[in-house]
Amino acid sequence: MIVTQILGLVSITALFFHFLKKIRKDSFFDRFSGPLMLPFLGNIWFLARSSERLKNLEVLQQKYGNRVVMATGLKKILIVFHPDDVAKVLSSKEVNRSSLYDLIFTDWLGPTCLITAKGKEYFRMRKLYQPSFAYKHVDNFELNFNAHSKTLLNILKKNSAKGIASEVRWLLTLCTLDTISEYLMGKSMECLAKMDNKYATAVHNETKFVNKRIYMPWLWPDIFWNMSSIGREEKKTRKYMQVLMDKMVQERKAEIILNNAQKSSQATGASNPEERSETMLDYAIREQLQGRTEFTDRYIRDLLNSAILAGHETTAAGLTFALYLLAKNPEEQAKLHAELDEVFGNDRDRIVETSDLPKLKFMECCIKETERLYPPIPLMPRTPEEDLELDKNCVIPKGLDVMVSPWVAHRLPEFFPEPEEFRPSRFFPENCIGRHPYAYLAFSAGPRNCMGIKFAIAQEKIILAAIFRNFTVELEDPTLKLLPVGDIVMFPKNGLKIKLSPR
Repeated sequence: MIVTQILGLVSITALFFHFLKKIRKDSFFDRFSGPLMLPFLGNIWFLARSSERLKNLEVLQQKYGNRVVMATGLKKILIVFHPDDVAKVLSSKEVNRSSLYDLIFTDWLGPTCLITAKGKEYFRMRKLYQPSFAYKHVDNFELNFNAHSKTLLNILKKNSAKGIASEVRWLLTLCTLDTISEYLMGKSMECLAKMDNKYATAVHNETKFVNKRIYMPWLWPDIFWNMSSIGREEKKTRKYMQVLMDKMVQERKAEIILNNAQKSSQATGASNPEERSETMLDYAIREQLQGRTEFTDRYIRDLLNSAILAGHETTAAGLTFALYLLAKNPEEQAKLHAELDEVFGNDRDRIVETSDLPKLKFMECCIKETERLYPPIPLMPRTPEEDLELDKNCVIPKGLDVMVSPWVAHRLPEFFPEPEEFRPSRFFPENCIGRHPYAYLAFSAGPRNCMGIKFAIAQEKIILAAIFRNFTVELEDPTLKLLPVGDIVMFPKNGLKIKLSPR
């Protein structure tokens, strides 16, 4: 009897505090406005159409101000646009990526991947990844990027010789998949060798499936998702990718074990000049073989899948939009040609060495301006572990989702005058002086910024150098107005076709 009374008292107390917490959150949201709320659907309908999502984000800021409330199902989200608020959100170590990431990525990438990791676990995992995205292994870096850029260039040359326009969005996706897979695993997925590569198609489809789920709150519960046709297709696609990655992990592990056995049987001091640099996969397997229990086969698979996802699609998007903008602005393309000629002369075949990269200063400005206009990640949802103060009159309760929009932040005229214009000169050093440090978010910012910034920019420089050293780039349709789609990663709705004229 006493036990029952105690349990009842505990339950009532828990419900009471849950009720108080809900009241606090609701009263917080009542202070902000947003589009019309509909029963159950909330007002997420305003952002549901992917082809209109980005323009509607701009409308939210223009109509309702720099803090806007959105709701879907039982979840409410505060969207902040101004760099002052963005700085508070992204600079805090107590702000994690939102549970929305758990919803869409856990089944695919595992519960402990860097994309979904929280708190101290995130920073511990970040240390594991960091060495793989440094300029540590120059041979892997230079030879890999240049080799796949050359393969891409040969495809473009064949199309140009035939007078065929090249659809580059998919080509660039295949190229970046090849470079990141070889960089991380020492083995290319050979996506460019076959345009309908099954692995590349699976990654592309999986991303589409999970993105759709975000805007379908009725499919958030796993039971409904698994019963739906899209959920069943997603499961088949995910299973294929995981089985393939498991196979690659096992094959490489067998090679390493065999190599270790051969080394131990050789005379000490012998070295193998053919031995390749250690990749992320090699590092993870070595840790497993040395007894690090956390490095299970599944852990290694999830590590690779999440790194490949993060390392290829955003880069492919940036390259696609860069080609579009430089084709659309021939005067800026001419400046890029001049810089490339100064660095490489008339040599169209020499590889891009790491020592060349710092010399491509104007190209880097083109890349940064491209990703200002078309940030690869247009929306960044976050959740604070503790109450987060934006100012003395606005404290976000812990556990409440808050979202940052680089798409809108990059278009605020007070930080980027005439924001729709493509002006690489915005990123000349003298023009960056005094700019708000959180006005530009192409690679996120703060302690959870993209750790592969240098890697991504280097990859983009090498690929763009291969194209623009050899070609003048034009749009197949000179009147084209590209329509960006605001999914997890931004991309042009109908791809991008370009014409290439040999230089």
